[in-house]
Amino acid sequence: MPNTGRNKGSEASIDTLRIAIELRRNLDFVRTDRGKYADLILMLAYVQQCDDNQHYNEQRQRELRQVVERYQAGFVILHFSESKTRHERGIRCGNGVRLTRMPIKSEVIANTKSERVHRVSELADRKGRKRSGRFMVEGPQSVRELLTYHPGIVEDLYVEVESAQPDASFATPVVAQMAGKAMQSGVYVHKVTHAVMHRMSADAQGVLAVADMQAFLDSSAAPDDFDEHAMVAAFWQVRDPGNAGTVIRSADAAGCSAVVLVDDCVDVFNPKVIRSTAGSLFHLPILAMGTDDFFAWCDTHELAVYAADVYGTDSRQPESLTDVIAAPETFAGAKAVLFGNEARGLTKEVLERTDRIVSIPLYGKAESLNLGTSSAVMLLSLAMSSHVERM
Repeated sequence: MPNTGRNKGSEASIDTLRIAIELRRNLDFVRTDRGKYADLILMLAYVQQCDDNQHYNEQRQRELRQVVERYQAGFVILHFSESKTRHERGIRCGNGVRLTRMPIKSEVIANTKSERVHRVSELADRKGRKRSGRFMVEGPQSVRELLTYHPGIVEDLYVEVESAQPDASFATPVVAQMAGKAMQSGVYVHKVTHAVMHRMSADAQGVLAVADMQAFLDSSAAPDDFDEHAMVAAFWQVRDPGNAGTVIRSADAAGCSAVVLVDDCVDVFNPKVIRSTAGSLFHLPILAMGTDDFFAWCDTHELAVYAADVYGTDSRQPESLTDVIAAPETFAGAKAVLFGNEARGLTKEVLERTDRIVSIPLYGKAESLNLGTSSAVMLLSLAMSSHVERM
């Protein structure tokens, strides 16, 4: 019997299990050090080399049951799902948890010139995304949030392993955790070598997901109605991917109800945008529309439009943010805070269409703040003032 690495006196404890099991034909196992990643225990075993159109046979059921009992994972298999759909296939366990069966192959993708690898690498380019209707999500943090909030849109997960051998270990415990989380969600998982992962993306950190763009947009729709405390963050002609990701993250931190990218903005599916959001892209609705459509949308949803601007117009000088938050009754009600282009800010024509113009006071010698900083200061200041007022 293989050594499970259990500490003395805690044989039944999932938290101290050390899984180190050899793959034999139909069965494979998630490997990880210690039970720090206890959720992986739910994916202790999954069947490989199975035809999508076939169900588990009795022999496989017996094999899997023996494995579970041997490693005392704390559950007893009751029956296998009879569903044929990928997201519904699975194993029912005695503790009410479903183990999802994945058609993962034991072989490791090692050919950097394969068609699959080429197609994934093309998603770094806007033309490739448009042609395929898919986008890539790189790195453990973003992939974790994607699998948590939008698992249904994920088509494939690629995880790095240490070699091209079928029983190769995952590159890191974090990569193993992502593989387990994906399999729980019914996502296809593919093992790849370091060279292949680097060919697909140099910024993946061992894990990369491919997801459906339209499915994301459909699942990311804004609510039909906003409550009186709602705040929407809007960004006009933001062109830099890093800035776009940063402001989406700031909007998420401030508790915004949605983010609107107005007019000619960077593609939100740009991998750098997604990385810069650190997962926030998957926490709140992301909309895109033209300038006229934005003001019409705000009018329809009864959102007052606040412009974040330093100079204002000839006829309208900006109000200081400190003065605005000092009188919270003056900004009660749902609102959209509009930020301008990184270099040019908002045009006078756009400013004239807003309800209020607000500027951030500067107390030192700096002439201005960059978009990422100003959006964080403005949105969080308004959010904190609103929350304090409601306490």
